[in-house]
Amino acid sequence: MNSVAAIADGHAPRPQRGSLNPPGHFHGIHAGLSHGAIHLAIGTSLAHPNFLLGCAQPISCRSRDWDTDKTTMALHAHYPDVLVAGENVMNLISAGARPIQVDLDPEAYCQGHIPGATSWDWEKKLRNQSSLEILSKREFEVLMEESGITPSTLVILYGDNNNWFACWAFWMMHLYGHTNVRLIDGGMRKWINSGHPLDAEEPTFPKTEYQAADAALESKASIENIFESFFNPDTHRLLDVRSAAEFQGKLMSPGVGTQAKCEIAGHIPTAINVPWNLNCNVDGTFKTPEELRALYACFDILPEMNVITYCAIGERASLSWFVLKHLIGYNVVMNYDRSMAQWSRIANAPISTGEAA
Repeated sequence: MNSVAAIADGHAPRPQRGSLNPPGHFHGIHAGLSHGAIHLAIGTSLAHPNFLLGCAQPISCRSRDWDTDKTTMALHAHYPDVLVAGENVMNLISAGARPIQVDLDPEAYCQGHIPGATSWDWEKKLRNQSSLEILSKREFEVLMEESGITPSTLVILYGDNNNWFACWAFWMMHLYGHTNVRLIDGGMRKWINSGHPLDAEEPTFPKTEYQAADAALESKASIENIFESFFNPDTHRLLDVRSAAEFQGKLMSPGVGTQAKCEIAGHIPTAINVPWNLNCNVDGTFKTPEELRALYACFDILPEMNVITYCAIGERASLSWFVLKHLIGYNVVMNYDRSMAQWSRIANAPISTGEAA
């Protein structure tokens, strides 16, 4: 087990006192195995409750004790290296960890957030505003610097919709070498339902200097990887993590607020549909390693395979990437972050509809 002192950055900057999916038919299950046999509990999206806390102006950050706690603790029963259970979060924050809220709806932050948390607007802060590509290395460094994060800071990510965009931020942080990062298991839904504290205070932190690593391209699928998979399916197993309705071409988007619709409905030929929410329990937490391994084995997604995850714009795909790579230890997993929003706009790119062959 790790101590809090070994995990949280004991030299983190002090805060400044400043101014204010629908269920459907799932493909690829082995004959003789029922859906119930692999516990396919469907997690449903839950909107952020309307807390009457207000967030009209930033509030000066109250002083906190940043002395590190020397006692050891189990951060998570199954995945202590990448997840933290809600009951352990405040201890880590007291030791210098930085909670960051990343929501589909950025306005949810103003309705109540974890004490000490700041917010990353995924549309404005996690992608280039002109190209809509993910941040470049320099843009990522600027985000870290303006957020008051150092290369050694423990970042704790969480958000709505079972951590969709928190997983996307986790993937991006790993892409640029910031591996001292964890997700709160269950995200905001679990935090609220467990009765943990909420705050309306918007803290500020002094700017830092940050040098990122070059992008780890083994985690990012290119359009060339996708075409290679289409012409030779043995190179990569394509995993479409959208709902069955999106996969079959009945819907153009998840329908919960994202604006990046596909140009053409359907899926990339040779892809297997394993909706993202099959990874989660109904309370938003991740299933056990045994349940997750059984789930992917039933879809013939095996540890020795090279896997590429995709969805509409990459955020749900990053959740399934997180599961395969960090929860059950698949060796080669890449996230196609442009996903169907890009593929469906490529002239003559093949797209299939209906159920998987």
